Amino acid sequence: MSGPTTHPAPTAHLKTVPTRPAAKRGEFPGLFSGKRAATRHRLMDACGAIIVRDGFEAVSMTSVAEEAGITRQSVYRYFPNAREVVRATLTRGGRELLEGQLLVFNEEGDPRELLVEAIMAALHLVENNALLRTAWASRDYPQAMLRSTFDPAFASLALEGLRPIALRLGWSDRETREAHEVIARTVMSFLTIPPSELLSPAELRDALRRRFLPALGV
Repeated sequence: MSGPTTHPAPTAHLKTVPTRPAAKRGEFPGLFSGKRAATRHRLMDACGAIIVRDGFEAVSMTSVAEEAGITRQSVYRYFPNAREVVRATLTRGGRELLEGQLLVFNEEGDPRELLVEAIMAALHLVENNALLRTAWASRDYPQAMLRSTFDPAFASLALEGLRPIALRLGWSDRETREAHEVIARTVMSFLTIPPSELLSPAELRDALRRRFLPALGV
């Protein structure tokens, strides 16, 4: 696996974007609970630390075990191989990114402005999260992040989170699904291909109002 390649941060000048409350760290339910869930998170924390410090190619069952302070055999109780540890770690990061947007959707105010602020919040979160920033800067792993965005479980969570906005804008279920696609693809476009010119928060918000909101039909 290739190491991370740095690119200009897509939101390098977004210093005035307010920090959102940290999303609750978790996974989709059904696999682990209690102490086993805590151990699984510990392993993903270890994987994330390795990725940020040494790159994706440094992740192995042995390195994760050493970073987490447990035996290599114990790691196999939770993950079949190193690739699955990476996948779960990135999926958890993607979930936190999505939950940061959902916090915005539940705020009071003009729903159109909340849609703009959801994009701003997502870009700000990636800029200030070492794992997500490393993943999006990598040559290889944006694809894993892209695929997780359209995972059925993610899509279901996103659609439910968009419901407050959809009700206020009178969107149908189909329009809400389309809006999720547009929102996700807008965020990914900024992360995979940063703007050619650095934009201030005010400039980016203005561009989103002029280009992004019409794409949603608002």
